[in-house]
Amino acid sequence: MLVQSRLRWLLVVGLLGCLALSAPLWVPRSDLPLFPLLPTSQGLALLINLVGLALFVGSLSFILRFPSRRLGFVGLVVSLGLLVVTDLTRWQPWLYHFALTSLLLAVFSGEPDRDFKLEWFSLWLLVAVYVWSGWHKLHLDSGQSIVLVLVATFPAKWQTVLWSQWGAVLGVVAGALELLFGVLLCFGRTRRVAVVCLAIMHLWIVVSLVTMGHDICVIPWNLYCVGLLVWVAWPSRRSLWVLPWRVLCEGSPTPSTTSQSVPAKGMALVWVGLLGIVPLLHTWSWTGANASFALYSGNYVYTQLLIPRNVFHRLPKAVLPYASPVVRVPLRKALKREEQWVSLHMVDLHSWSMRRFGTTVPPTRFFFSQVHRTLCRRFHDRPFLLVVRGKKVWGRGSKVFDVRSCAWRWQRSKWPASPP
Repeated sequence: MLVQSRLRWLLVVGLLGCLALSAPLWVPRSDLPLFPLLPTSQGLALLINLVGLALFVGSLSFILRFPSRRLGFVGLVVSLGLLVVTDLTRWQPWLYHFALTSLLLAVFSGEPDRDFKLEWFSLWLLVAVYVWSGWHKLHLDSGQSIVLVLVATFPAKWQTVLWSQWGAVLGVVAGALELLFGVLLCFGRTRRVAVVCLAIMHLWIVVSLVTMGHDICVIPWNLYCVGLLVWVAWPSRRSLWVLPWRVLCEGSPTPSTTSQSVPAKGMALVWVGLLGIVPLLHTWSWTGANASFALYSGNYVYTQLLIPRNVFHRLPKAVLPYASPVVRVPLRKALKREEQWVSLHMVDLHSWSMRRFGTTVPPTRFFFSQVHRTLCRRFHDRPFLLVVRGKKVWGRGSKVFDVRSCAWRWQRSKWPASPP
C-alpha cells in the first residue's frame, strides 16, 4: 500500500493547495456569472455548483477517514466533474491532472496488486505530461510564454535580452529538453536522471512564479509533480515499455498472468485515448489545450470581445480592467462594412482569463463561446461581437479568424494586414 498511500496524500495536499490559491474559481462571484457547459439558468447552475461543493467536501472527508476504500475517490471525481460543468472557467490543466489521479485511485483501490498498477499508470501519466508539454512548445511562439517564466529570477537587463533576442530559440530548446526528459522516464536506467532534471525544472518554475507574483495557484501542482517524481518515479526501476502489450491484451500489468484484470485493461485503453490521442489531435487544433498538456506553449486560441462604446459601462466589473478603447487597424478594416461597429471597445478575453484566474493555459474556444452567449443573454440589446483567431498549425498560417455576433452566426474572414 506504499504507492497508494503516497498518491493519496499527494493528491489531497496538492488539490487543497491549488483550490485555496484559486478561491475565486470555486465561490459564486457577484461581479461575473457562471459559464456552464450547457445553456442553463444561473439559478440551476448555482444549485448544481452547491451540490458539487458539498459532494467534494464529503468525499474528501471520507478519503481521510477510510483511505483504502474507493468510494471516496469516486465521489471526488464526480464532484470535480459537477464543478467543471457548472463553470467552464474551472477547466484547468492542473485540475485535469488531479482528476486523472483520482480516477486511478477510484479504479484500483482495494485490488490485490494495486501498488504495481498505480505505479505503472501514474508513471505513464507523468510521461504524457512532459512529452506533450515539450512537443507543443516546438514552435517559435513558445518563447514568449515559457522563457518569460524561466528568466524571471535573472537581472532585468538579462531578462530583456534573453526574452527579446533569444526567446524563440530558447522556447524551442526548453520544449525539446522537456520532451527528452519525459522519454527518459520510460526507462529504468535513465529514470533517475530525468527525475533530477524535472524536479529542478519544477522548483525553478516555483521560484520564478513567486518572483513574478502571478500564476500562484499552480505552485502546489508543481510541488505535487515533484512529489510524484521523488516518491513514485525515483524508487521504480522497471521499464514501462515491457508491459503495455500485457496490459492491453491480457488485462493486467503484473508479472503473473493467472488473474485477468478488467479494470487494468479498461484503464489502459482510457490512457491510450486521454494521454495519447487527445494531446496528439491538439497539434492540429482539433482538441483543446486544457486536456492536451500544452503548458506554457504560447500557441493558443486568441480571443477578443468587441462592444460599442455606448454600452461599455454595462460590462461586468471583472472584465473592465482588460478593456481598451482602441481597436487595432487590421481588425477595424476587417469590420468596416458593419456600421454598428464603427465605435468599438475591445476586451482581450485571452488576457482576462489568464490573469483573472491565474492559469497556465487559457480556456477553450468553446468556453469563450459560452462567455459570449452568456453576455448576449444577460444584455438583451445584444451588442457583443466575438472574434476568435485559432492557434497556429503546421502547414497553415493564422490569417483566418472567425467572427460571431449575438445572432449565433459565424463568419470567416481574413486579416487585411498583420493580425492584432
